[in-house]
Amino acid sequence: MNLNNYIAKNRSYYNRFYLLISAAAFITFTVLIGSLIIGESVRNTLINRVGQRLGDTETVLFTNYAFIDDRILSEPLFEQAEGYLLSKGFLAIQGKLIPVNVWGTDKYEIGDHSLKINEPLARELQLTPNSRAASLVLRLPAAGFVPSGSLFVTDNYTTSLRLSFDGIVPVSEGGNISLKNEQTLPFNVFLNRNELAGILETDHKINILLSNTLCSEADLKALWEPALGGLNTTLQDGFTEITHENIFIPDTIVRSLSAARFGNRLFSYLANSIEKADEMISYSFVTAIDRYQGVDLLGDEIILSDYAAERLHARTGDSIRLSFYVSDDLKQLQTKTAGFIVKRIVPLQELHEDQTLSASFPGISTVARCTDWNSD
Repeated sequence: MNLNNYIAKNRSYYNRFYLLISAAAFITFTVLIGSLIIGESVRNTLINRVGQRLGDTETVLFTNYAFIDDRILSEPLFEQAEGYLLSKGFLAIQGKLIPVNVWGTDKYEIGDHSLKINEPLARELQLTPNSRAASLVLRLPAAGFVPSGSLFVTDNYTTSLRLSFDGIVPVSEGGNISLKNEQTLPFNVFLNRNELAGILETDHKINILLSNTLCSEADLKALWEPALGGLNTTLQDGFTEITHENIFIPDTIVRSLSAARFGNRLFSYLANSIEKADEMISYSFVTAIDRYQGVDLLGDEIILSDYAAERLHARTGDSIRLSFYVSDDLKQLQTKTAGFIVKRIVPLQELHEDQTLSASFPGISTVARCTDWNSD
């Protein structure tokens, strides 16, 4: 048997195995090429989505629970930046609510009592640029500077607006703007920023800033001042009072001040009752404080006004009980009590003259009688 016959017989005998190997190699090659093509396609899609969401943005400055004064837009560092007031909302359409992102912006020409939407939302609502006669009902939270979810604001406290449809913002002009890194397209609604700020009672505030200039942390620190973030300082007699426009000072700031052993922390709350034996005073504001007139208060000590002490027939050293509402899940209120020992009794006028003992609560601090309170 010569070599040629040997090779021919070998091919004939192993032919089916060679075909299987060739088929496996072809399938593997096809899968690899397909994966590379699909991967490149997905990569390009993601890049395009990022471009749609943020455009040429290099710096994003945003807040979670507070606002930024729009004076920051006049800083040279952000002279080319766009400031937005972003809120969650719902469009009421034929008995159903469609969740939307509501952007207050100066970027587009939007008339009063009007709105524009992006292309995905237009397709969902079956609206076209020619549907100018349409009107849409937009529901927005109306909490203002009072933090949503606190005991002063319920989650369903909203305001409804009927706005005229003023056109569609195309993708090329930022219609699909979003800060979320997701593949689904957002439903965006655009309003005039000043009008949205008036509705939300957040005049001259933004909560998102987008800049096409790359800004470092050092750049931001150089121009930042506490008032831009809502933290206000007022010089009083011999000390400085620090307050926040959202009523409650963010915990990170409180921890920083406490770590520096700076300041006297105050927290005001409404007590359901102040009781001693069979005597009771209903509904009074109580202020928790680290020290009063330079004297530290222990955890079980309380200072009463002479008016409260007379009502309760209380003296220094007597036991006092407070009852108040708490809400662990922000849904149901529970009544709890705490006991205290009367440390001092001071003139009511002394407490009345110290306006720093309580924060300014919207709808409460500006009226003389509790029957006139206008708070959620």
